[in-house]
Amino acid sequence: MIRYLINAVHTGTQYVFRHPQLLMTLVIMVVIPVAFLVSGQQFLNAARDNQERLEKDRIGMMHDLFASYMRSTNFDAVHIQSEIESLALLNPDITKFRVAHEEGNDVRIIASL
Repeated sequence: MIRYLINAVHTGTQYVFRHPQLLMTLVIMVVIPVAFLVSGQQFLNAARDNQERLEKDRIGMMHDLFASYMRSTNFDAVHIQSEIESLALLNPDITKFRVAHEEGNDVRIIASL
């Protein structure tokens, strides 16, 4: 049985190598799907990296704007808390938001969501 399978594979490979059109067809049948898979994976990786970068930029911009707002209100906890709550209503993606103030070695939370 094994000898029959080895003989069939040997005969098949000889037939393929004697007919270059068949060999090229088999190569193309393997190369094209692999190329699609590789390019698709690279596209997904690039999209994921861009999305992470955009999220980081958005968070950084929100941090800068909120820090400026806090300085303008002289760190008034009531104003800061109301602004955090209004931001949460406008943007449901925000799940956590804490404003802390460092006093020596201690960190005190001024306002949070």
